Amino acid sequence: MDKRTNEEMLELILNFAKTHSQIEVVGMEGSRANPNVSPDDFQDFDITYFVDTSEHLVQLKQENWEEAFGKTIISQEPENLFADYGFTKLMLFEDENRIDLKILLISDVEDYLESESLNTIIYGGESVETSEKSFLVNAPSEQEFYECVNEFYWVSTYIVKGLSRDQLLYANGMLEKVVRPELLKILSWKSFIGENAGKENYKLLEVYPELAELYKLGSVQETWQALIKMEKMFRKSLYSFDFPIPNEVEKTSEYIQKYFLMNQ
Repeated sequence: MDKRTNEEMLELILNFAKTHSQIEVVGMEGSRANPNVSPDDFQDFDITYFVDTSEHLVQLKQENWEEAFGKTIISQEPENLFADYGFTKLMLFEDENRIDLKILLISDVEDYLESESLNTIIYGGESVETSEKSFLVNAPSEQEFYECVNEFYWVSTYIVKGLSRDQLLYANGMLEKVVRPELLKILSWKSFIGENAGKENYKLLEVYPELAELYKLGSVQETWQALIKMEKMFRKSLYSFDFPIPNEVEKTSEYIQKYFLMNQ
């Protein structure tokens, strides 16, 4: 099956709106609304249909979306994060195009445009200039800095406990859910203030290629090594900020090192 072009997909999306009078406005968000993103084959069409009444929203939710846009490989209807009453339909089509569709009320347009700087209008209203403003890394407040430091070191002690008990999945879970995100957060504050670090901070790898080695968690010893290296990176990064470093950093670092050496 030939993949439909971007122009064909956009025409399909807009024609659907034009032939359904309850849709008054069509919004677009995400990478296709970002002037700084280079297009590739994996870009979604992030689309929002705004309807005039809640009754019409309910009706539109029952639409046969495969008939409207094509047969899918897989689809999903997650909870709508923008409004409790909204509707979200994610669709990956057999030609490998993808539409991430939301349906909201026309009264939500103003909030929609204010919620992210990449949200704009492509039909039924005035287009808004987009930018990456919502996705730029902001400098941390002193409170945010201390919360990050405390969370990193507090949950690191859970990893120590899990590894000492030979509970690899528990330790890895704590590392992935909390400790790694806090490390990436502190590194993004260190190197990307005023810039977009990308989804999941993927651009950090350009600055810190050693991060790739910290995903080797296939054994207790590998996770010990990852934790030790992550703590060293984190602690070193703290000196890039003007905030005082809490005493708990040195004490918890010594605690981690103690149990690491005991388990070698």
